[in-house]
Amino acid sequence: MIRVLVDDENAVRLGAYMAAVGKFWSTNQARHLAPFVGSGVTDVRGKVHPFETDPEELYALRAKGRPVFHQIYRNPN
Repeated sequence: MIRVLVDDENAVRLGAYMAAVGKFWSTNQARHLAPFVGSGVTDVRGKVHPFETDPEELYALRAKGRPVFHQIYRNPN
C-alpha cells in the first residue's frame, strides 16, 4: 500500500470519484464511472494517480478488501 498526500482541490475530486464508485457498486451501472475515465488526482509532489474505472477491477479490489480512499489519500493540512 502507498500513501498519497493531496491538496484540497484533489481531495474534493477524489471524494466525488469515491461517491461514484459507491453508486456503481450499489447499482452495477458503469455510467457512474464515466466522468472519471482518463482522469485522476495529482499528489503534492506532482505525481498523477489515475482513477480506476474498470468495473471488473473495482469489483476485484472490493473483494480483496483494499483500503478505502481516506486510508490511502490524505490532505497534508
